[in-house]
This record gives sequence, C-alpha cells and structure tokens, in this order.
Amino acid sequence: MQRTEEKFRIPSRDNKKQMIGVIVAMDAELEMIKKSDAFRFVGEMSDGWFDVPMLAFDYTTSNSEDVNIVVAKSGIGKVNAAVATTELIDRCLPDYVISTGVCGTLSSQIVVQNDIYMPKFVTYYDVYCGSPNNIGQVQGYPERYETFFTEELTDALASEFSEHIFRTYDPIISVDMFVEDRDVADHIKDFGYPLSEYLDCGIDMESTAIAQACYRAKVLFGTVRIVSDAPCRNPELEQFKYEDFWTNAPDTLHRILRSLIDRSTAIRNSHWFH
Repeated sequence: MQRTEEKFRIPSRDNKKQMIGVIVAMDAELEMIKKSDAFRFVGEMSDGWFDVPMLAFDYTTSNSEDVNIVVAKSGIGKVNAAVATTELIDRCLPDYVISTGVCGTLSSQIVVQNDIYMPKFVTYYDVYCGSPNNIGQVQGYPERYETFFTEELTDALASEFSEHIFRTYDPIISVDMFVEDRDVADHIKDFGYPLSEYLDCGIDMESTAIAQACYRAKVLFGTVRIVSDAPCRNPELEQFKYEDFWTNAPDTLHRILRSLIDRSTAIRNSHWFH
C-alpha cells in the first residue's frame, strides 16, 4: 500500500511557530473555518493511511503571534475520532489539540444552542474492563482525562462570550450513541456509571477517544461542545429554534475556537504532563 501523491506537506517544525491541531466532525464547521478571513488557507494535505481530510492554515493571533493550524475532519464516533487524532499527531506534531463540535446532555437545566461545555475532564460512559478498574476506565489508562482548561482560561472565555452559559465544572462523557430522546438518556443513567456527581454532564461520541489518543502521545487536549440535544430538560426553559442550529452553531464554535487560539501561548505553557 502506498500513500497518494502529496498535495501539501506540513512545514518542518522550526521550533518557534506553534502548531495547533483542530478536530471537527461537521462539514459545516470545516466550511466555516475555510471561509474565515482570519484563517489563511495554505493547502490541503495529502491523503494519509486513513484518508482523514486535513487542511492547513496560517493564523495571526490577537497578540501578533503567527501559528500553524491543521484542521482534521474525523467523522462520527470514537473509532473515527481516535484514527483522525492519531493521524494528525503523527503527521503534524501539534503543541495541542482542540476538539470542537456538538453534544447532548443529561441536564434538566440546559438551553439548547446557548450552553457550551468546556470541561475540566472527560471520561467514557460505556467502558468497563472488570475489577479493579472503575467504570469508564480502559485498563492501563486513567479513569478520566484532564483538559488544558485552567480556571483563568475558562473565566476569560466565559466573560468574552457572556451571551452563552459555559459549563466548565461538568464533564463530558463519551458514548457511541446519539442522546436525542429521553429513552436513550434514561438508558445511560441506568447503566450503572457513577453519575451521581455528574448529573449535568455532556454526552458526545468523540471527546474521550481524542483525549486518550492525545494522552498516549503526550499532547495537550481540550474540547469545546455546544449543546444540540437536551432530552431531560425542563420543558419550561425557552430553547433556541432547532431549525437554526446548524446555521448558528458552527459560527459560535468558530468564534470560540479563534479566541482559544489567541491564547495559544498560555495553553502551551499549561502542560499537565510536566
């Protein structure tokens, strides 16, 4: 098996210019980045072993720091997410990886399209390897994976995007199923995961797999998710119109992504491996 001819080869790392990896699952979000005046398109990377679409961009932060960005589209689910993360890290050696996308939630106090999860840690819902491992823990790995979000960083983002509610103390739990109705949410609650302290957790299909791949490679990781489904929500809460979701959500995530990258030096200096 041979790789296809390269369309673009990532520049060799000279050391000063940061390399930031971004993983998206939605075509709409990828298109938002491609159309942005701030992200200067460099080229499409060649197909790798796993045919993960990857696009390279230049970006100048608000502090006038030039950085390289490679955006990979993973597709849905933990296997696709892990493959895309591994390919991205192997080929581009990013300083850190940001995952963006949508999520469901078990919370009853959530406003769809307004609440943003920026968790301090992520874990699996549907993993159990037997005693002495805890539910959610892959044997030989941590029970949960810490993100690079410091209190200072999350406070800054919450202040900048004050029109949204940032859920920084509630984790994201990854499971390979959409949480779009109450029956699925009840199934998750009944599984036996110790959810008593995570009743307001977010649910997605990628974050923890991306986090585990980053952990193995000793690369910093963070995930930002906007709520699309809240089957347990209080019906008295006014929700944003769902039909507008796929127009508004990518723009919201794009703006938050830019703000995170503007703080790239602070993120790089927050290494939790050292």
